Amino acid sequence: MECLWSRAGCYNWQETYNHACQYAQMLLSNGVKPGETVCFYLTNSPDFMFSYLATWAIGTAPALINYNLAGDALIHCLKIGGSRVVLVDEDAECRSRIEEVRSRIENELGMTIVVLDRQTKESLAKTEARRPEDSLRAGVTLASPVMLMYTR
Repeated sequence: MECLWSRAGCYNWQETYNHACQYAQMLLSNGVKPGETVCFYLTNSPDFMFSYLATWAIGTAPALINYNLAGDALIHCLKIGGSRVVLVDEDAECRSRIEEVRSRIENELGMTIVVLDRQTKESLAKTEARRPEDSLRAGVTLASPVMLMYTR
């Protein structure tokens, strides 16, 4: 049964679950811990949804950064998001805006930039779609954030 539809393709429930588990494993391998946020600098795509579900699977929340932000405004929102990782869309304009401030993101904010490009997606496809441990979500309560949203 279809779960996600996009111009890039359709995904059934099992495929969506598997992708979310793979993204969760990638986030954990990049040092993301329960209770933290993961900054998203992503356009609308199935990868956005897989990543979103992955954050919930490991007891974190996405910080949704407007992908049109650049320069100081982008740095400000990333800083407020307080994440270890920023997921960046493969879109050339998104990547360009990130590259303009890459050194600040990595050196001042101490964030890891993960671009969801072909190479990253191929690597994710080889990752075991293992369900994250329930203990990662143990600290999630009704007061836990579902997401943080930054607009301009």
